[in-house]
Amino acid sequence: AIIFVGGEYAGGDLVVPRYRLRFELRPGTLLFFKPHEVHGNLPFQGELLQGVLFGREHIASCGGK
Repeated sequence: AIIFVGGEYAGGDLVVPRYRLRFELRPGTLLFFKPHEVHGNLPFQGELLQGVLFGREHIASCGGK
């Protein structure tokens, strides 16, 4: 997955507890990571906008209509 970030805010870092990782997300950040890991954002103030793009192998054979 790819997360991209915008807005005017303070805080909101992304954490991945299993690996004890913390990513400081600032406007313009692009972060590539495995979305299957438990993750979340720390508290923030202001307006934090996040978009997420997912990719999947063999998507044409997933059976969607």
